[in-house]
Amino acid sequence: MAERSARAELKNGVKLIRVGKPADALEYLRLVPDWKQQDPYCLPFHGVAVVRAQRKWNALVELCELTLGLKHPEVPPDLSLPEVVVSAGRCDGAIAVLDTGLHDFAEHSTVNTPANCNPSSPSLSSEPTQHTRMTKSQLGFSVVELLIVVLVLGVLLAMAVSSTLSIARNYRITSDGRGIAAELVVGRMRAAADFTHARLYMDLDGNTFHLEVWNKAAGCWKTEGDATDCTQTTSPVTSLAQGDTFGFGSITSGPTAATGATAQAPACTVGVAGATAGSNIANTACIEMNSRGFPVDSTNNIVASDAIYLTNSQKAYSAIAVSISGLPTAYSYNGSNWIPF
Repeated sequence: MAERSARAELKNGVKLIRVGKPADALEYLRLVPDWKQQDPYCLPFHGVAVVRAQRKWNALVELCELTLGLKHPEVPPDLSLPEVVVSAGRCDGAIAVLDTGLHDFAEHSTVNTPANCNPSSPSLSSEPTQHTRMTKSQLGFSVVELLIVVLVLGVLLAMAVSSTLSIARNYRITSDGRGIAAELVVGRMRAAADFTHARLYMDLDGNTFHLEVWNKAAGCWKTEGDATDCTQTTSPVTSLAQGDTFGFGSITSGPTAATGATAQAPACTVGVAGATAGSNIANTACIEMNSRGFPVDSTNNIVASDAIYLTNSQKAYSAIAVSISGLPTAYSYNGSNWIPF
């Protein structure tokens, strides 16, 4: 009678678990241990049922160890759940063994394995086994962990790319400033060597520049390095770096006291400085040197106010100012002052 009652209580509890009422099932399952001396093989079922309803793994271990101690001769081999649970220390194998014998308590399908009972479920024993550790290591990283890593790498990459682009833009505009200053030095030497005038010609619209020397014999400007006697539209020019243009934005003061207010050098003229300077060429700027290497205006007077200004899309600024002695100096703008470089 006791055995029949134990099975009936357990069967009712299992049915309630099936229909999603674990709290009600516990009322029946709590009665099962009262018959453990008469029907010890019910204990494995009771233990797993409690685990499924209440998710208390320690209770299952205790019940299984108790059943092992009783060694009831009527326990069928396929229901040796205690050995499975205690030896493996995992819930998944124990549930599989239990399901093979549930036909004693149910007419149809077995109780569904609980959602938390899978290869990654917590160990039933207090100490994790080697099997547990190996399984966790084989699982690798979760999708959330991988997404976090990708997000962090994306942020770091964005910072690195932004910093690299900023450095590259600053390098380009300073490189253009040094290039213009170097051409002015060459122009001074060419003017002195040929006892003539030389000038650095800036095309403000095309963002190009080139060095010209006055050809006294032909009465025209000749582009340095060009095979023709006079400058042509096909003569070689040097382009500013990508993103760089001639300009000074909203800056109002030049790099030196002599340059005063910001303004590009005077427009280039058709002829040489002096009486035959001729008309201005639109959208150009020129710094012209006489045969002694001094900067002069269109009337051939020595000046110290000539300067060329560069900018880029990131509002970085560079300037090349020529002193009264003819020496060029390159500057960069730090937001409030011009700093030579």
